Amino acid sequence: APPAAPPALPSLAGASEPPPPEASGPPPAAAEAAPPGAPAAGWLLVRSEPPGATVTVDGVDRGLTPLALSDMPFDTYRVEVSREGFRSEATQLALTPAATVGSIQIELQQGTDPPPAPVVGALLVESRPPGATVVIDGRDAGTTPTVVSDVAAGTRSLRIELDGYQPWETSVDVPASDQVRVGASLDLLPQR
Repeated sequence: APPAAPPALPSLAGASEPPPPEASGPPPAAAEAAPPGAPAAGWLLVRSEPPGATVTVDGVDRGLTPLALSDMPFDTYRVEVSREGFRSEATQLALTPAATVGSIQIELQQGTDPPPAPVVGALLVESRPPGATVVIDGRDAGTTPTVVSDVAAGTRSLRIELDGYQPWETSVDVPASDQVRVGASLDLLPQR
């Protein structure tokens, strides 16, 4: 006797029957194309309220809701739904031989997504002698020794100034979410 169908197959409404009328999912021909037994791929069904939202799967634009994607290899997918004037929503959907249909209904909330957090790092600035003024990109950032947090990541100009000493200047690459140490030995100004 052939083995019983896995419990997830009834959610496909059987391999030879069309999908339930309430699903905007797979057309009957696609459902019939699946070989009997264990299918090699599954379906992602994405609906939203309001409809007409953009769906991205693993960062790739796949269309607007309501959306049915067939022949999706078994895997875990990051599904994001977005629409202008609404906050984006993201979720993970897993397709497996036991769960061949991943279906979500997302209620989008009015509003806008918060702006992305700025990409920042920090500078630990020391000088010999201490007590020098630290200037980053032309703005006063305290006196040495100091830790300057929330420095925009990227290449920054750094200047260290102290009365009676030659100003010290350099460029510093500030990595995101990290701290860089900068030490400067200041030279005395020549006596006149």
